[in-house]
Amino acid sequence: RLYRSRATSIIYTYWTDRFFGVNPPALYASTLLLHVINVWLLFALGSWKRLGWKISFAMAGFFALYLGHQEAVMWYAALHELLLFLFVSLFLICWTHWMEKPSGGWGLYAASFACFLLAIYSKEPGVVLVPFAALIAWGDGRNRRVQLAAVIPFAIIALWYTYDILTAG
Repeated sequence: RLYRSRATSIIYTYWTDRFFGVNPPALYASTLLLHVINVWLLFALGSWKRLGWKISFAMAGFFALYLGHQEAVMWYAALHELLLFLFVSLFLICWTHWMEKPSGGWGLYAASFACFLLAIYSKEPGVVLVPFAALIAWGDGRNRRVQLAAVIPFAIIALWYTYDILTAG
């Protein structure tokens, strides 16, 4: 059952292997590329008005240069960490943009949902997006009832996913 929770890294590894073979420089380059994309996504979170570009620039700069998470970038076996961060970041971008116009941006809601699924299939902690989504919706306050109701499908999936993991035996 572990491989269900790491499905995205298995697929990513499959395609990396198909294109480059077992080639250490290619494997390292692919994780480094994911790290660079993640830095840019962290910066892109500045498009959320409550966060802003100054804060996201500082966060992205720190994340780009901080060595504390270097293991996930340098060690290919930790690829799932980079993929989890990728899909969590994409989720947050889509979710915050959807919140700005929940009645007309159902494509953003669907993208949020897809990113949520990809996050939980990257690594189990992806389920934390449910309370994050609810907290962001609660704090936004514009269409609080609609936004909080929109968290329910995420919560159902997260509960099912958690139950499935705990009963896997």
